[in-house]
Amino acid sequence: MSSNQFVYSINIGESWPPPNRPKPPFSPSVIEIIRSCALRSCFESSSGYERRIGFAARIGLVMHRVIQSLHENPINSEITRDIPAETRSRFNDELRNQESLSSARPRERLLSRNQNRIGRASDAVVIEAIRIFEQGQDSLVGSLSLDPSYQESSYISEVPENLKTPKVDVEVTVQFNDIFKGRIDRAEIFDNDVILYDYKSALRDDLPERYQRQMQLYAYMWKETRGNWPIKGYVFYPLTAVIHEVQVSSQVCNEVVEETKDILKSFQETESPFQMATPGDICKVCDFRPWCKPFWYWQSDEKNNTEAFNRTVLGFEGYIKDIKLKNYFWHLLINWRNATIRLVVPQESYPHLKAARTGTQIRVLDTKLKGLRNRPQAKITEASEIFIINQ
Repeated sequence: MSSNQFVYSINIGESWPPPNRPKPPFSPSVIEIIRSCALRSCFESSSGYERRIGFAARIGLVMHRVIQSLHENPINSEITRDIPAETRSRFNDELRNQESLSSARPRERLLSRNQNRIGRASDAVVIEAIRIFEQGQDSLVGSLSLDPSYQESSYISEVPENLKTPKVDVEVTVQFNDIFKGRIDRAEIFDNDVILYDYKSALRDDLPERYQRQMQLYAYMWKETRGNWPIKGYVFYPLTAVIHEVQVSSQVCNEVVEETKDILKSFQETESPFQMATPGDICKVCDFRPWCKPFWYWQSDEKNNTEAFNRTVLGFEGYIKDIKLKNYFWHLLINWRNATIRLVVPQESYPHLKAARTGTQIRVLDTKLKGLRNRPQAKITEASEIFIINQ
């Protein structure tokens, strides 16, 4: 279903199960999705499910594309002070492009734009642009200490002094047979030595295991593609000025590869979509909750009323007991379990509720129940959605 045809209506018979699944070679990011919930990777690979890319992810796309452009189309200048203005111009052009794409997506139109994140990202790419321009720096890690905003990071390491100014490759394609394939954000090549970097646009300073595994797969694929093991691997957060070194020894990377092969083998041998699903906390970041039967079964099967009440922030499913339009607001009463949920939403944001009637089944996502247990009110947010269900 294209964005222009999307109407917040789900036909159960047509939308389940997702018809496709990812095929090899698998990227490290797809592998992590399979690891966390294999069913989600099937939704990702299937058409007919309207996506909702968060604004943070779109800022990440802006950063990656601007940094790539700085390498592929260097700024034509002879002095450093010209670099920030041109870099911010490129950043703003790509930001407008992503905002245009977001505005065209019905599920993204109500999501706010985080101005703090935009400012951090713009500053980060300017620093990177200056670093690229001043080729006298030895490496990303070494040059970070030149900027005062990076000196607070306790994760900065030093590149060995014997390494000279590197040859830099960006968006490097690497592969292992027909199993793994990926693109490394940045590789610094010193004769026979190489240092790999993976850029993450997250506002965090810790290093999740999934980011480590991705780097280790990149290191393994680099060896398979180029013939030599990287001497170092780094995960870099430009928005928080934090960098982490990741172990990329042959022993560690080989162990990750063998474990990943087992996960992919199990995935490829599993036929039931229900067996692929792992409902739980991972559902918070999944676009496909509206269509996911295992998620809704997991919600309805919860026996503990307190836990069920708490889970409604992810989504609840019920039948409309009453619906009225008053002063441009929809007023709904929804039967859910043994409770009646009250929900008030603006007509402008939810025009599709014109098709709803008493008895209509709906799925409500990203709200929070407040008030009495048997008659709570659902508080909407910018992320709240309401889907009409057609059996």
